[in-house]
Amino acid sequence: MKLEKSELEKLLLGVLLFGGVAYAYWAFLLSPLHSKEVQARLAGVDLDRKLKDAQEKVAKGDRATREGPGVQQVLDQVAAMVPEGAPVAWFPSQVSAVLRDTGAGKSAVRLISESPEKGVEGFVRTVWAVEVPRAEFVPLIRSVAALEDGHPLLEVTSLGIEGIREDPEKVRAVLGLKRLVKK
Repeated sequence: MKLEKSELEKLLLGVLLFGGVAYAYWAFLLSPLHSKEVQARLAGVDLDRKLKDAQEKVAKGDRATREGPGVQQVLDQVAAMVPEGAPVAWFPSQVSAVLRDTGAGKSAVRLISESPEKGVEGFVRTVWAVEVPRAEFVPLIRSVAALEDGHPLLEVTSLGIEGIREDPEKVRAVLGLKRLVKK
């Protein structure tokens, strides 16, 4: 079967028209539809995550409501352990008294920094440096232990000890302390 030129042109035009319609169908209908479907799935996953986060926050809020009186009691106990007034007024004398009474000798106490305590309203974490210029080693260690044992809101963060050349039985010490205080 031999096709004439006009039939061949019609066939070629039909094939081109079919190709154009198929391209338009994929380019203008299916591709945008597919991208919207992907966006909807991603939005659904994001909503699921947000819903899960919200449920966790609600559960945390319910737990805080149930535990609220107990937490408030603990905060009241902590507040009762902190003396009134600025910590610069009472803390250095407390530390010096403990170190002196337990045999470490004289000391110098300096406030290094203050920062808000995370999760505890109305309290500040203070960082202190304590220098003991001359003490015997064993009484010094006992003093540090007594200091930490006697003050539950106090934490010894660092302890540097070096010997004194002129007096081999004595040491020089620098302590780093953290203390929770009221604002």
